[in-house]
Amino acid sequence: MVKKTKTKIYLIPFQFIYHCLLIIYTPIYLFFQLISRIFFYENIDKLDGYQFERYVGDLLKADHFYDISLTQGSNDYGIDILAKKGKDKYAIQCKKYSSKVGVHAVQQVSSGCLYYQCDHAIVITNSVYTSQAITLANSLHVLLWDGAVLKKLINQKQTTKKRLLAFAILTLVVVLWYT
Repeated sequence: MVKKTKTKIYLIPFQFIYHCLLIIYTPIYLFFQLISRIFFYENIDKLDGYQFERYVGDLLKADHFYDISLTQGSNDYGIDILAKKGKDKYAIQCKKYSSKVGVHAVQQVSSGCLYYQCDHAIVITNSVYTSQAITLANSLHVLLWDGAVLKKLINQKQTTKKRLLAFAILTLVVVLWYT
């Protein structure tokens, strides 16, 4: 009589392999995502108007604004972004111009601020404002953020990204060290 022997097959459970790959892959993926966003961020001059509005919305997040929403493209009463910071509600108009921004933008954001029942109105541009726009904004209490303020917001966002990059590198080193 022939004795049957059972061969033991040792299989590494699929879940174990999956979790190991996930633990290794995730920090590497996040690392390269952060690298690409830090060094290859959009050039503002190449953005169209809608892309500029979305980009400004991202910058506002980095400046601790929340509940950021873009208004519809037409019939928005001159407001492109609605956002909150602290207890205040902001009505924001974005102007991506190659020339100076005039009084029309200040008039629009001021009336849009009343329509949306906001506490503050802001016009954000990559350019500068005419002296008439500055005078009118002062009398209507409209905040004007020009290209210099926009650059500060971009630098603030880049600093945040660099901190996240440092955290991702540290996480990657720790994961690779213990695997």
